Amino acid sequence: MARRGRPPVAPADAGQPARHLSEDEELALALQVARAYYLDDESKVAIADRFGITRFQAARLLTVAREAGMVHIDVRPPGGVDHDLSARLQSALGVRRAVVVSSLGAVTPLEVVAGALAREVADVVSAGDVVGLAWSRATISMINQLTHLEPCSLVQLGGHVEIAGLPGTVEIVRRAAEISGGTAYPIYAPLVVQDAHTAASLRTQPAISAALEMFSRLEVAVVSIGGWMPSGSTIFDSSPEPLRRRAAEEGVVGEISGRLFDRNGQPLPHLLDDQIVGISLDELRRVPQLLVTSYGAHRADATLAAARSGLVKTLVADRALAEAVLDRA
Repeated sequence: MARRGRPPVAPADAGQPARHLSEDEELALALQVARAYYLDDESKVAIADRFGITRFQAARLLTVAREAGMVHIDVRPPGGVDHDLSARLQSALGVRRAVVVSSLGAVTPLEVVAGALAREVADVVSAGDVVGLAWSRATISMINQLTHLEPCSLVQLGGHVEIAGLPGTVEIVRRAAEISGGTAYPIYAPLVVQDAHTAASLRTQPAISAALEMFSRLEVAVVSIGGWMPSGSTIFDSSPEPLRRRAAEEGVVGEISGRLFDRNGQPLPHLLDDQIVGISLDELRRVPQLLVTSYGAHRADATLAAARSGLVKTLVADRALAEAVLDRA
């Protein structure tokens, strides 16, 4: 039975009711109307005249198009790319690409950086790629703003990180896989475990081993730089005081996925690496499209060090971080 409000294709004749569109015909017309409205910027009145329907039927067809998944409306936090500052930061760090964004109004730098990261990820990922995601607040916000991703394999780059009120690493990878329509490869283990023996044992478990083995096949990886200071790194905040103190004494300024490095970008694996279940810095350097986020002036030293170490290929940052780096470079 035809649904109420479905537009007729011919007027009633000799007392006979007008023929109504079939389901397939209605969807085909809804697609044409959606293209005219959203892509060609035609008004509903103009669309109604062109297709021989009423303005109300045009509005209803737009609803049909949205409900059928033909239309994806993307609302992003305000903020734009500062191209001049991006070029200066790219030159100062010697990285392949830098994207510096400015936030407006009440929108946080994290949200704007994550929005820019979502656009970068959508641009660089191709169908069939192996894509790695590491836990960070920027990655969480990126997933919330990501509307499209080519079908790909999504690999968790490190074990589980969980902060009260925020999605954990496994959930992030699964959400990305749902957006992509691809396959998720989670790591069911903590990122940092209590000792080297536990970490070594976990790495041999079949499901975890399968994810770790995919690191060599990564085409794209998304990670964030943490500064070795309170509120600069989730790893710092969750580490015991003796490790914090010892790392600071040995010159640690930052971390990526729990891997610590000093001001010159040199890794310090003896401090924590044997307790990590996740990707190494050497494996990250080999990823062709390595997308890195950093925001806030307090992460400037860590960002400079990561760039010196070759751990940054594309950097997505906010204005405060960019200006602080340029002051030090």
